[in-house]
Amino acid sequence: MIRELREEETNEIMKIWQEATIKAHQFIHESYWMELCAVIKENYIPNSETFVYEHDGIIKGFISMTEDGFISGIFVDVKYQGMSIGKGLMAFAKNTHSELTLDVYEENLKAVSFYKRTGFEVAGKRVNEDTDKVELLMKWVK
Repeated sequence: MIRELREEETNEIMKIWQEATIKAHQFIHESYWMELCAVIKENYIPNSETFVYEHDGIIKGFISMTEDGFISGIFVDVKYQGMSIGKGLMAFAKNTHSELTLDVYEENLKAVSFYKRTGFEVAGKRVNEDTDKVELLMKWVK
């Protein structure tokens, strides 16, 4: 079931964010993500529409979006990756928006491949000022 995040579940999704982020971005030092964690929790999550994928009372993933369809994050608990949870969250986003955009590190090959398989196309590139790594701007239109 996909439903809106409850405020008291923020710490739970932040654990998912932390583990999945570090695993997916091994090309960026772990300390960067640890420092960013508070910013995500205090700024990004409260200012986004966040929906969780819950099954048997366990949150297995989540997606955060802005009203204009920018996906600020889609993360699946590392224990449940490869079980189509990300596909389900993405399908939910596509049902609620006619256009979606996101940024993804070019070196995050697994994520880039996932987004391409779900219909996103590369719309641009830029260097992230904090990490000096190339990010792709990807876009999906209904």
